[in-house]
Amino acid sequence: TKPDLDEGEVGREHYRWLDSEFRDWDQGPKILMIHHHILAVPGTGRDVNNLRDAGDVMAILRELKVDMVLSGHRHVPYVWSISGVRIVHSGTVSSMRVRGTMPPSYNVIEINDEAVKINLREPGKDADQPLASFSRKPITTSEFYPDFDRFVLYDRLPFLR
Repeated sequence: TKPDLDEGEVGREHYRWLDSEFRDWDQGPKILMIHHHILAVPGTGRDVNNLRDAGDVMAILRELKVDMVLSGHRHVPYVWSISGVRIVHSGTVSSMRVRGTMPPSYNVIEINDEAVKINLREPGKDADQPLASFSRKPITTSEFYPDFDRFVLYDRLPFLR
């Protein structure tokens, strides 16, 4: 087989579960942890190996106002922010299958009422490296484009009804 041809999916059979878990959650940040990456991680090979249902999943996460998605399939730390959803990739310390010169690592995430801080930690190193820092209140697509929903007229989540 060709390298980097591994992919995953959440699957339509789990969309209602996501909705039931996150829609009314108000006891802290909404964080989803999955193995495979929703969005491509730069510098890691083929960009086609995202979740097979990445578009549907991102629409659901945006609708449910999920704060963060944690994943680590590529073993490369990286952070995206798309429509108010932070996509946080981590390295690995349990495998030597790392990319390029990326050493084994993991993320340390600190969350308080105002902000989220993500640091990269390499085993054996004395100091963490800052990976990302952002406000708990993300800037969403609709804040950049107030009429965004007016132009997006399709039934976004028919599978949740």
